[in-house]
Amino acid sequence: MNDGAAFLTDRLIGDTPVRQWVLSLPHPLRYLLAYDSAILGEVVGAFVRAVFQHLRWKAKDLLGLRSLSLAHPGAVTVVQRCSGDLSLNTHFHSLVTDGVFVEAGAEGTVTFHALPPPTDSEVADVAWETCRRTRTILIRHGRWKDDLDEPGEEDTAPEALADLYAASLRGILVFGARRGQRAVRFFGQAAPRWSEEPRPRPHGAFDVHARQAVHAGDRAAVERLARYVLRPPLSGGRLERRDDGQIAITLKRAWRDGTAGVLLDPLELVGRLAALVPQPRTNTIRFHGVYAPHARLRKLVVPAGEPEKKKSCPCAKENPVRRDGHLAWAELMARVWEADVFQCPRCHAHGMQRIAIILDHDVVRRILRAVGLPTDPPTSHPRRPADELFVD
Repeated sequence: MNDGAAFLTDRLIGDTPVRQWVLSLPHPLRYLLAYDSAILGEVVGAFVRAVFQHLRWKAKDLLGLRSLSLAHPGAVTVVQRCSGDLSLNTHFHSLVTDGVFVEAGAEGTVTFHALPPPTDSEVADVAWETCRRTRTILIRHGRWKDDLDEPGEEDTAPEALADLYAASLRGILVFGARRGQRAVRFFGQAAPRWSEEPRPRPHGAFDVHARQAVHAGDRAAVERLARYVLRPPLSGGRLERRDDGQIAITLKRAWRDGTAGVLLDPLELVGRLAALVPQPRTNTIRFHGVYAPHARLRKLVVPAGEPEKKKSCPCAKENPVRRDGHLAWAELMARVWEADVFQCPRCHAHGMQRIAIILDHDVVRRILRAVGLPTDPPTSHPRRPADELFVD
C-alpha cells in the first residue's frame, strides 16, 4: 500500500489537482465481476470513459476547444472487493485529474487546465452513462436479462468459490452448525445522518461519488488518498479473538442502524477472506488516459524521474538496494515509519552500510544464539481433520 502510494505520488501524479471517483455496483453485478475478469475490465473502462466524457465536454465548453480530442484527462483505478464487514463488494476507486491536459501548439508542450467540481446532476449523468454502457457490455456477452424468467448464460464461477461468493454478498454463513444463517452483529451508536439533501441514486443502483478532491501541489494529501484507495481489505487492529473463540470484526464506521461489527467463526472468517481474493491474472490497478503505459503524452505529464541513488558497499561490487520502479526497503521504512535504518544506534550518525548478507544456516544460528534469540522456527499445529471443520 505505501510503496504503491509512493509510486503514484512521485512517479505518476504531478502537481495537478486530483479527484476521487467511486462507483458502487448492484449486487448481481458484484457477483459476476468477482470471477469474470474480462467483463470486469470492460466495466472499469466504461466507468472511466463516462468520467472522461464528462471532463472533455466541460473542458470544451469552458476552454473553447474546437474538438473533444484536444482534452486529455488521466486516471488510476483500483478495484476493491470488500466492505467494512468483509462481505464481497466489487467497486472501483479512481483517482482522476480534476481537469484536462491540452497540447499547446506544435512544440509538444502540454498545459493543465483545472475544471470546476462536478455538480450532483453531473455526477448522476456519469452514473447513468456508466449504467448504459454496462448494459451494452452485458448484452454483448449474453449476461443481460430484460425478464427474470428469460434464459441466459449460466454462471461460470469456480464451483469451490460460487457458494462463498453468494454467501458473502448476502451476509450469511456457509460453514459450521449455523450454516445458512446470517452472521451475528453487535451494535453501538448509530452513524449520524447527513443534514444535506441526499444525492440522487440512479436506476439500477449504479452509485457514483465524487466529492473528495485534493488541490494542486498538496503532495502529502495525494499520497494519503493513494494509500486509502490501495488499502488492504482489513486492518489487524479491527480484529479481536473473544474468549468463546469467535472473531469480532469492528467496523471502521458504524452503520445507520447502529451495527458496530460482526462476529464470525474462525473458519467463516477464512471463507470470507477467500471470497476477496481476485481471480488469477486479474489486474486490480489500471491506468487510463495520459497515465496509460503507452499513452503518447505520458512522458510530458508525469514527474521527471529522479536518478536512482545506490549506496556503496565496501565488500561487494553490486548492492541492489532499490527495485525498479519501487522504493528500497530502507527508504520505504523511513517514509512510512520515520525509522532511519542507516542511523547508527550509538553515535546517531547517518551512514551505516551493509557489510554482509549471511545465508549460511549454521552461522545464522550462532549469531542468534549469541544475542539470546531462538534458533528454531515455531512448531506448527497439526492439520485438523475434515470432519471437525464441516458440520452438517
